[in-house]
Amino acid sequence: MKWKFIGAVLAGVVAGVVSSFGLPFMSEAVFPLIFVDESGATQPPPEWLKEAVMYVTGGELTQQMILVAACLMLPLVFLVRGVMMFLNTYFLTDVGLRVVEQLRLRAFNRLQYLSLAFHKKHREGDLLSRVMADTAAMQKAVVRVMADLVIQPATLIGAVWYLVMAALSNQGAMFMLLALSSLPLLVLPLRAIGSQIVKRSRKTQKQSGGLSAVLSENLSSQQEIRAYNLQASQSEQFEQNTDKLIKLQLKTVKYNRLMGPMVEIVSAVAISFAIYLGAQEGMTLKVFLPMVMALYLCYDPIKKLGVIHGQLKQAEASLERIEEITESSEELIDPASPKHFGEVRGLVEFKDVRFGYGDEPVLNHISVKVEPGEAVALVGPSGAGKSTFISLIARFYDVNEGSLTVEGLDVREVLKHDLRGNIALVSQHPLLFRGSIADNIAVGKPGANRDEIEKAAKLAQAHEFIMSMPDGYDTLLGERGEGLSGGQRQRVAIARAFLKDAPILILDEATSALDTESEAQIQKSLVELSKGRTTFMIAHRFSSIRHASRILVFHKGAEGGEIIADGTHAELFQSCDLYRDLYEKQLS
Repeated sequence: MKWKFIGAVLAGVVAGVVSSFGLPFMSEAVFPLIFVDESGATQPPPEWLKEAVMYVTGGELTQQMILVAACLMLPLVFLVRGVMMFLNTYFLTDVGLRVVEQLRLRAFNRLQYLSLAFHKKHREGDLLSRVMADTAAMQKAVVRVMADLVIQPATLIGAVWYLVMAALSNQGAMFMLLALSSLPLLVLPLRAIGSQIVKRSRKTQKQSGGLSAVLSENLSSQQEIRAYNLQASQSEQFEQNTDKLIKLQLKTVKYNRLMGPMVEIVSAVAISFAIYLGAQEGMTLKVFLPMVMALYLCYDPIKKLGVIHGQLKQAEASLERIEEITESSEELIDPASPKHFGEVRGLVEFKDVRFGYGDEPVLNHISVKVEPGEAVALVGPSGAGKSTFISLIARFYDVNEGSLTVEGLDVREVLKHDLRGNIALVSQHPLLFRGSIADNIAVGKPGANRDEIEKAAKLAQAHEFIMSMPDGYDTLLGERGEGLSGGQRQRVAIARAFLKDAPILILDEATSALDTESEAQIQKSLVELSKGRTTFMIAHRFSSIRHASRILVFHKGAEGGEIIADGTHAELFQSCDLYRDLYEKQLS
């Protein structure tokens, strides 16, 4: 990539110099060799041209040969310019696209490690817009401006240099340099317009992210939209957001397109001024024409650089949104000198743990010790902190106060990868990925063979329905497991847990999507899965926690969820009013 960039810069410099010197040189040195002057004669050819023609013809030199050689110089100039511009554009675009793609990959990779709290603060559609739409906007800007970023400055420098040298070599032509004094005057308005473009682009990209969020939410809620007849209101909301986006885009275009005409007006005034002074000084067209060409070539790059400036400002707004991801600090940091687990049997202990999401308290003074192999059920009303409790075990969040240990090690002292490698999770809404059923089960143990996958599926009571699918375990699933019922997706997720064979098992409403018959079948498998493992299970159905050896009762207090009772079903039914109330409500 480094050598492509260097080659592109060199090619751009050559293209810029050829552009700025080519036309003035043709007007000054080549056209007089072709066309007759007032006396009816052409200008004598320079020695270097004579030598070049004689070298090609083997020593012959005629007026016709000089004419042909002079005429060939114009396509030769444009040939060199064209080849150099192609190389400059191709190589710089290659480099630019790869750099932007690395930025996209960096943003995506960063999202894999940022905390769940970060993801909850940002809408899915907005993050999607940042990773895809904002990087696409940057790529578009890069493709448009990369070549001109080298060629236009080189053209400007070459044109100024030619004009200065021509003015110094022609007496009475120094006034031409006065026309260049208007160039610095363009800088301030260009900067002012650029700042306006950044502001409008920020709002535009933010609105674009909001529009993506609306679309993402809509596509994932089609059943609810039809059930509640929300099609018209959803279309109206989308139209309103689209209209806002168009208005912001037009404001950006307004400022972006203002640069070109402004530079053209200034350049036209400066060139007219130069023409007037040239006529006053009595300059001939032969002397004046190359210089006015060079003067024009000074303003043309400024105009193009102004447009580039606007496009870069738009890309800057996209870059800022991407950097909000790439520069976000990871809240759950692995320790610099991590400790390592020995044998993980499943000993888990909460010591005076307090936790909250921002200012909202969720868990308050939680202290509980769970021995290896215990099956612990968590019951209580919604919002009492049960799901947060198990999220802390997997270190999806860090405790605010107190400590949480696994095998006597604080979870903040070990690598997250090592901790989660010893935990199997079956969530309330399991997510299946696009791919085959076998691939989705193998998430529990990457690299597992087909026998291991089928064994896990049988334990999860999933083998029978999988074999009834068109391609069995090779049946391809759509997005989010499309093609399977809710209960089937749940069983595939449970098969993952069987395959992972971790010492700590978390079941977050693992049978919530199953009917009564399927739940009864899978309970036997869950009992088998729980043997020898520390198991935490959240369930609103008391029938799904019958094999729990211990039950923790959560209550939502003023300062967050608290464990108000701990024991077996029989003990709690007698001693805990909240537990008894919850149990009897299910029976009624």
